[in-house]
Amino acid sequence: MMWRLSNGPILLRWLMVSAAVLASGCGSGSASPTTPSSPTPPAGVASVRVFGRVLDFSTNAGVPGASIDFYITGLPTIASSVITDGTGRYSVFLSRGVRYNPRINGPDVDSNRGIIIPLAKETEADYLINGGTCIVFYGTVRDATTGEPIGGAAVGFGTPSTQTGADGNYRINLACPTPDNPWRSIGTVFLNVSREGYVTASPYGNRAEALPAARTQRIDVALQPKS
Repeated sequence: MMWRLSNGPILLRWLMVSAAVLASGCGSGSASPTTPSSPTPPAGVASVRVFGRVLDFSTNAGVPGASIDFYITGLPTIASSVITDGTGRYSVFLSRGVRYNPRINGPDVDSNRGIIIPLAKETEADYLINGGTCIVFYGTVRDATTGEPIGGAAVGFGTPSTQTGADGNYRINLACPTPDNPWRSIGTVFLNVSREGYVTASPYGNRAEALPAARTQRIDVALQPKS
């Protein structure tokens, strides 16, 4: 088919559109889909600086070069990542009031270090690793509204149990499981946190299957004031 001179502009437009479509098709074949590094935070959510150290369970020395990935609870996406410095310290910004599951040095089950809930303007959170089969639960209890630490809160599985200090921190040492002391006897007892004037919380649910693999876990708790 022969094109007349009057069809020149039409032919030129057709060639330009075809070239653009062809270039687009070639580009999409070679480039991989873009995956966002973190979900878009809810509008109006404030950022909180979270900082602390990654410590060796046995020596209490800082662990340099440890990677910490913060997952929003219930989502497979990493919200933020950071690597500890030469003294084991880290600093990162996270969304206030959001529950995070930090994983240290990889995505495997044993890397899960529990729950952290940034509430105050700055939240300090140390993590214990290299604990072997020893089981320790620790963390901070705060007022869900003000972010202030709550002292004197009861934390435990019934027995053993403990109370938070004035800084809101607690620690429950269940020692290392042995054939005679496997800790499965705790069964379906929940980790409960209570304080007068607040709604009792069971932040980590059923311990029946989780206890033997829990190792050292930081579990931060936000208590709601009673209305």
